[in-house]
Formats: sequence, structure tokens, C-alpha cells
Amino acid sequence: MTPRPGDYIVVRTHGIVGALIRLVTRSGYNHAAVVVEDGQVVEAEPGGARLRPLSEYDGYQMLANTAEPTLAEERAKVVAYARAVVARPYNYDADFVDGLEHLGLRWRLLARFAAGRKAVMCSQLVADAGAAAGLNWRCGKATTAEVVPGDLAARIERGQWA
Repeated sequence: MTPRPGDYIVVRTHGIVGALIRLVTRSGYNHAAVVVEDGQVVEAEPGGARLRPLSEYDGYQMLANTAEPTLAEERAKVVAYARAVVARPYNYDADFVDGLEHLGLRWRLLARFAAGRKAVMCSQLVADAGAAAGLNWRCGKATTAEVVPGDLAARIERGQWA
């Protein structure tokens, strides 16, 4: 099924950075984005959050939460949040904290700092957009900054919509 505005996607991209993210997080996916209108996604990448055509991911392994029951007003809030964060800086700190955690190391002070920054990484953007709409896209994590693409993928694969 084609992702609709207000859905999120997770993608397995090519390249060394994507492979490294998948290795450290032990996941088949390394990137996430929110679908907005007109076949566009809002995603966070180094350089900041940006709007990008969904079609740029054609041919990549991808999952979307298209089966999740969501109301039109929830979808509208997800899209509005995602559009509002375009140009927000990238949250390198959250990436670093997530990498350490997946290696078995927890730095609580750094984690609090990363969670409180006005910056965003890809899966954090998705989890924050869900929170803005009252949807639980935190995947059991304490903060949205701790969510990684693999968590969002597992949520889709298991159909865990609550």
C-alpha cells in the first residue's frame, strides 16, 4: 500500500553510513521519515530536517505504517509537526547516545542533553510527530531521542499500534 500523509516510513539505504547505523543498532533499517502531502517526506539528515520527494526512495527496501488505524485529525497533526521542523538542525548527540546504548553503554547526562536539544535526528522526528498527534511512536523508549529506525520498523512488523 502507498504511504499516505501522516504515515511514517523506514528505509534501508545504501552506503557506509547506513550500514554502520544498521550494524550498531542491529536493525535492517537505518533511516526514517514522515510522509506529507504531494508525495513528499520530511526527514532529518546531517545538514538539517528537509522536504524530499518520496520517489527518491524507489528501489530501496522500505516499510510504512499504512495499516495503523489513525484519524484524519491525527494525520493532519503529524504532517503539521513534520512541516514545522523543516530546517531544524540535525541531532548528532542523539545519534551518539543511541550508538553507545546499543553497544551496552549508557551515559544518562549526555542522553538528557540530547533529548533536550532543539535539534532532531530522523527517527526522533518521526516519534516527535507522532507525539504531537497523541500517537505512541516512542516504541517503549523513555524519550523520542532514543528511538532508532529499527524500533519503528519493529513496530510496523509486529503491528503494535498501541
